[in-house]
Amino acid sequence: MGSAFHPIRELGSGAISGFAGRVRGVAEEDRALPVWTYLDGAASDDESVALDRLCRTLHAINFFRNEALAANTLHLNVHNRLLSAVSSNHGMAFRRILDTLGLPQGQIVLQLPAVNARQNWMLNYVADNYRRNGFRISVKVANALQLPSVLGHARVDAVRIGSLLGAGTAELTQVLAQAAALEVQVLVKGDSPALREAAARTGALVLVQDNARKDNERLVA
Repeated sequence: MGSAFHPIRELGSGAISGFAGRVRGVAEEDRALPVWTYLDGAASDDESVALDRLCRTLHAINFFRNEALAANTLHLNVHNRLLSAVSSNHGMAFRRILDTLGLPQGQIVLQLPAVNARQNWMLNYVADNYRRNGFRISVKVANALQLPSVLGHARVDAVRIGSLLGAGTAELTQVLAQAAALEVQVLVKGDSPALREAAARTGALVLVQDNARKDNERLVA
């Protein structure tokens, strides 16, 4: 396995705010496919939790031991099967790994997966445990219109919007204003004139993750 780090930039200035860690196969034929593609259906819940933690640890080691990257923030995905499979000590377990390796926990943002309304309690449970162990928390939503629902029930530091489709200036202004009032960062993949106008109106901190291209992806074995 290897780590691919995708730059995250501030909307407007283009300044790098951090990097998103992604798992990739090291073999040339596997580099385009996430390792999870092979393991989603085969791994048990216990194996999924262990692999999820292993991948985050791998990213953290590769990232913070690279002098060109180490001063930045690292965003790490938490796999969706972990939400229903973890025990009550998941945050402590990952914190102890980082402490043992001497890696800076304060520069890590953990991105939790999108959930439906019936799973909100589970999301809050996992997020609260990570937060009590000193991690910053981001939550993914499928589209911009779901952002108010997350902000209404979860304490988060950031929200990642999966798609801007169907969101005009008025809708984005409303949700970005709510995020700005709560000092929540908004991370998107992609850009649009409506997003830029809404960000300018509200003063929200909007971050854009670059697409995976050879000139901005750093692969570390």
